[in-house]
Amino acid sequence: MADRRYDDKEVGEILKAAAEMQSGLAKSGSADGLTLDELQRVAAEIGINPAHIGRAANELDSLPKGKSSNKSDSILLEKSINGELSDEAWEELETELRRFTGSVGQTESSNGSREWTGNWDTGSITLSATNRRGRTRLRLLGNTSGYSALAVTIGIVCGILLPLVPIIVANKNPQSFTPIVTALLTAWVAGLCVAGTVGTIRTHRKSFGKRTEALLANLTGIAESFSVTPQSVQTDSFAESSIEKDLSVRVNQR
Repeated sequence: MADRRYDDKEVGEILKAAAEMQSGLAKSGSADGLTLDELQRVAAEIGINPAHIGRAANELDSLPKGKSSNKSDSILLEKSINGELSDEAWEELETELRRFTGSVGQTESSNGSREWTGNWDTGSITLSATNRRGRTRLRLLGNTSGYSALAVTIGIVCGILLPLVPIIVANKNPQSFTPIVTALLTAWVAGLCVAGTVGTIRTHRKSFGKRTEALLANLTGIAESFSVTPQSVQTDSFAESSIEKDLSVRVNQR
């Protein structure tokens, strides 16, 4: 075992586990993972600047989470940005949401969070924005179950009516269509109806997912252009920057 070589992933896991043992996190940790403070403690144990962990966590939070799928009528996307939303920013977000849905929508607010929901004939969009510690988390939930229900209804009607065509034609021309041929044609037409319905739903779900992702990108751009950084967060950032500069000067003097 002493001669074994560990890859980068294994090295990271070993160092993390060792640091957790040394700092006492292994006993108190849970299946829910680690908090930012705990991650910074682990980083300090293995010689990584905790400030870098904070920046990396911010970059991770800024990445959109979730993706479009053709297997579900719902799509949930999340994005975190620096700064908190102002009233003006929220109004701009509502304008963009109304343009997308064609609905006036309804807004609810409580404890630093706002939520807007708009519906149309075949779907709905809900945007929630939560301000916490100088950051804003956007959660966009899209639902297109109404379109799927409509497509299934049309598919059922077509699946019942269209297979009757070969039967009617066969009754009028019994010499041209044997019972076997009629049965095969009926099954083929019914299969086309089922395949067409499923294909239509999947295509729409995928298209809706892409349009929802584009909507979140637009909303994020609007939110970032109007976001406001609280004074307390600015002070903390300035203090952190000053500490790092002071440490850098001391190291250079040595």
